[in-house]
Amino acid sequence: MAIEYLGLSEINGPLIALEGVKDAAFDEIVEFSINDGAEKRLGRIIEIYEDKAIIQVLRVLKVCPLQIPILS
Repeated sequence: MAIEYLGLSEINGPLIALEGVKDAAFDEIVEFSINDGAEKRLGRIIEIYEDKAIIQVLRVLKVCPLQIPILS
């Protein structure tokens, strides 16, 4: 059974904080979508406190590359 949560509250390196979580368990493997559902990633719940879960991303998220102008 799939449950969808929309309460992303923070991203810090490979960790994601998600609020409004119910019936989740420590060490549970989760699948989440990024880029409006275009890409799917896996994560693992490493901490739960009340309705907040901390998820460790198991794959590196690709973000926009840093664009630094090169002056010559």
